[in-house]
Amino acid sequence: MNVLLQAATAYSNGVKPDVVTYTTLMKALIRVDKFHKVPVVYEEMILSGCTPDKKARAMLRSALRYMKQAVKS
Repeated sequence: MNVLLQAATAYSNGVKPDVVTYTTLMKALIRVDKFHKVPVVYEEMILSGCTPDKKARAMLRSALRYMKQAVKS
């Protein structure tokens, strides 16, 4: 089962993700070259009432750098 499916299953079962959950998901997305999905996860984190920490913001910055490099290529 992939990480996105696990997260969706947990969420539908009433588990409320925290900043660590969102940061881990963003890191996993970057590792599998799906960095374009990181801003969506980051926005969802904010909309859910979860306050991003330093690591979460770093994941967003990393994803944006990868996206910028991909556009240049």
